[in-house]
Amino acid sequence: MLGIATACLSTALGSMFGSARIMQALARDQIFPPLRIFSKGSAHGDEPRRALVLTYLLAQCGLLVGGIDAVAPILTNFFLVTYTLTNAAAALLELSGVPNFRPHWRVYHWGLSLAGAALTLGAMFFLNYVFALITIAIVVLLFVYIYCAFDASRWPDISQALAFAAARRLLLALRRAPDDAKYWRPSVLLLLPADAEPADRDLPPLAFAAAVARGALLVAGRVFTPACLAAGRGADADGAPAASASAAPAPPAAADAVQLARARLSSRVAAAEAAARRDGLPPLGAFEFPSVAPTLRDGALQLALGAGIGTVRPDTLALPLLAPAADAGDGAGTTSAPRRAHNLPAADATEYTSVLADCAALRQNALVLANFDGSTPAHTFPLGPAARAGVDVWLFGDLAAAAAEPPEPAAKAVDAAAATVDDGDGAHAEVCLAVQYAALAAAAQRRARPSSWRRASVAPAADFAASPLALGDDPAAAAAEAPAVGSLRVVQLGAPTVGAINGEPAPRFRRGATARAAPLRKWLKEARVAAAAVALDVSEGGAAAPAAVGEWAWLQAPGAARALNAAVRRHSAGAALVCMLLPPPPADGGAAYVELLHTLTDGLPPTVLCKSGGDPVMTFEI
Repeated sequence: MLGIATACLSTALGSMFGSARIMQALARDQIFPPLRIFSKGSAHGDEPRRALVLTYLLAQCGLLVGGIDAVAPILTNFFLVTYTLTNAAAALLELSGVPNFRPHWRVYHWGLSLAGAALTLGAMFFLNYVFALITIAIVVLLFVYIYCAFDASRWPDISQALAFAAARRLLLALRRAPDDAKYWRPSVLLLLPADAEPADRDLPPLAFAAAVARGALLVAGRVFTPACLAAGRGADADGAPAASASAAPAPPAAADAVQLARARLSSRVAAAEAAARRDGLPPLGAFEFPSVAPTLRDGALQLALGAGIGTVRPDTLALPLLAPAADAGDGAGTTSAPRRAHNLPAADATEYTSVLADCAALRQNALVLANFDGSTPAHTFPLGPAARAGVDVWLFGDLAAAAAEPPEPAAKAVDAAAATVDDGDGAHAEVCLAVQYAALAAAAQRRARPSSWRRASVAPAADFAASPLALGDDPAAAAAEAPAVGSLRVVQLGAPTVGAINGEPAPRFRRGATARAAPLRKWLKEARVAAAAVALDVSEGGAAAPAAVGEWAWLQAPGAARALNAAVRRHSAGAALVCMLLPPPPADGGAAYVELLHTLTDGLPPTVLCKSGGDPVMTFEI
């Protein structure tokens, strides 16, 4: 009897003092704010005296129930669920391969812990399945409460180890799997502008890249040249120049430069994430990857070659349109002022075009983002007032002309277009890339504004008649054809005829080219792309006429780029996003090429110029 009494007393004291310690820890972690008063300990030994009084009162309440059989199932189930979770955690730690988990028991095996968890869980249901279900429900509710109410970094759990182990196994499995266009995903490497730009200008390109790369890889990269790093060291935490900086600081050492680049890029992406939450945008989910290099071209090569791991690597480089030179003003004849472009740490336009050429040499897709400045809410995709309209894709030239030298019947032209677009080479790869990204953008718009696109709202007529260079259809008819929210429209355009209105070049178009739109509709149907096919024909013949998609010699004709821009502005001014093919960068003459891109995108909504790396991104097979 004495031994039984001693054992019972020691167990009771151990449980009471142990539970008091646990309550003190819960109070200090502020998991339950009303228990904060029990966080204080004694002056000597930090004994939880307040918590001890509370646990004693709780124990007395259990005794006053009147029978140990009424309390035993509750105590037994909570003890058993503790043993279950302890055994399960040990098994998962062993399976995850964490090196810091070193059990002292030499014959330990994860199977023993897993068997112990199963046995204790089975004992709970064997004793009383009702109390077992109640106990499990209480544990689940506590887990959900702690997970939702507190930062997970305060108490690291085993999920990080399990996620790492699963990711490693899946990466190895992906390396063994062959690439197939049916399972292509838009993995994007977004090249952010220099730090001189305001932080809020990072949000529009990041929001677009996150929208199209949903379910894939998005890497936010930034090239830090020595000049960028030196300029950043002379700024305080808010980005304002420090008051004590009397001269330009020297570039940091190589070891410090990498840490500085990582910290600055992380802060910029974090600021963009906060801005996305503020504006109601979906989470960006971007991985930061800085590059410290002497030039933009070297840094872009580092990012393109080093970003990602295994086969999970970016296949698309997205970069903002380079800001024009200070003296390149109205000579190209652009009409909207000021022109919107981001600042990149490029020495000149030739280096910028070299980045695009390197991207093609690496067989990576290229996206040039124009008008993603974020100066107005209308340019924040996929939300903002401009998101009331859909996405437009512009193709310049005949889609079926590349497959048919002599004139063919309509049926043969349709089959030839569908057959030639199915490959991954040449101009048809460009079309596939542009349509694929436009379809992803339209889907992101539907997810962001589900109620708006179901109402099929359209842009007002004023948005489509804003350009003074517009000719052709009536503005009311143009407004009636404006795409609804989340819709996709593919516009096939013949070469513009350069006329003159008050001395200004302007295009003249007519509608109703049903025969020319038939191959496009056939291709969209076989590609399973829900889009409207629209054909615009030249009303009067002209010398600058592209015979097929992918031919760009006609764009060098005087006034052709200006006329093409006027046509796109005329019919897509109210779109949320415009996608076009990117003219190939020249071997020299980078300044003229950048100025050409500014002319093409002047006054347009957010515009994406697409250039395929050659690999197929679309398939007609299921």
